[in-house]
Amino acid sequence: MAEFDSSGEGILTYADFNRLQQHVLKPVSTSPTPELTSRESDERAWQLAAVEEATAATRARLDELERKQDERLGAIEELLLAISDRLEIGADLASAAAAPRRSPAAAAPPPAAPPAPPPAQIEVTARPASPRR
Repeated sequence: MAEFDSSGEGILTYADFNRLQQHVLKPVSTSPTPELTSRESDERAWQLAAVEEATAATRARLDELERKQDERLGAIEELLLAISDRLEIGADLASAAAAPRRSPAAAAPPPAAPPAPPPAQIEVTARPASPRR
């Protein structure tokens, strides 16, 4: 530290601090692809592999979820079709039950009634009057 303290008082001036900073710190690269050390490269490769593995596991879980969802939706569709068929049969039965029931004989027109006999002729005869009592 003494080599950077030009005044010898233990206090660094701005210029002294800049020299110390250049000596201690690595220059910051503004390049979009800075050169990496082998250790950093290995660490990034390990991180990338971990991310890829997690992504693949997530994709597999999503594919399985989608497959199960398709199976369940297919089963629901089949159930709804069966219910629909039953409702159509039920509607046919209900409309048949609501209609007045007729026997096969009642479905035919009633037989014609025989013609009515002519009015009877009544003979009126006079009787002798009976004595009153």
